[in-house]
Amino acid sequence: MEEFAFVEIILWLIYIVLGLALLTVVWSLYRGLKNRSGEGFVNGIRSSLLAWIVTGLLIACLVVTWLCGSTQPMIINGEVYDDKMWLRLSDMFVYTIIVMIVIAVLAVLFGFTRYYRKRKR
Repeated sequence: MEEFAFVEIILWLIYIVLGLALLTVVWSLYRGLKNRSGEGFVNGIRSSLLAWIVTGLLIACLVVTWLCGSTQPMIINGEVYDDKMWLRLSDMFVYTIIVMIVIAVLAVLFGFTRYYRKRKR
């Protein structure tokens, strides 16, 4: 019985941290997109437009990876997990993380070539 209480406490802590993380994301998106004056430019693009584009692309990536998610039941430790929403949601996060890691690696590689590109001019 004591082990069950420990697991339940850990699960509630995970829910609390997840809720705080989601609130932080929503709050920072609101503040970041609301407080843009529109006067700042990043590489010739208005910074507020750039923020909206990145937000839109992230949402589009989440939607596409949600649609690509599998709904096939899984058997883990002899227990069947067949809730289609949670199966798709977990696939969505895994696929989105993979996409974001690939984009980050490509951005780092592009950044490494900066000095090479400058020398060629």
